[in-house]
Amino acid sequence: LTSYEMVGMAREGMLPSFLLRKLPGFETPYIPVLLSYTVVLTLSLNAPFEQILALDNLLYSAQLLLEIAALITLRIKRPGLHRPFRIPLE
Repeated sequence: LTSYEMVGMAREGMLPSFLLRKLPGFETPYIPVLLSYTVVLTLSLNAPFEQILALDNLLYSAQLLLEIAALITLRIKRPGLHRPFRIPLE
C-alpha cells in the first residue's frame, strides 16, 4: 500500500485512524509515509532487484484481479446502482 492508499482507507474506517495524523506545519500524513519508507527500505536492502520486480508484478496483478472481481460483484448484486458513466459497447 502507498501512503495515499493508507490515508484513504483510514478515512473510510478500513484502517486505524492513527494513520490520519499529520505533521504540524506541513499537513503530511507522516505515519503512512514512514511505514511505506520502512517497507521499501527493507526490501531494497534484503532482496535482489529481480525478486522485487517479480513481487511488484504479482501484487499489481492481484490488485487488478480484485478490482475486476469487485466490479463484477457490484454489477451482479447491485445492478440499479447509479454509475456516473457508461462504457459504450457498440
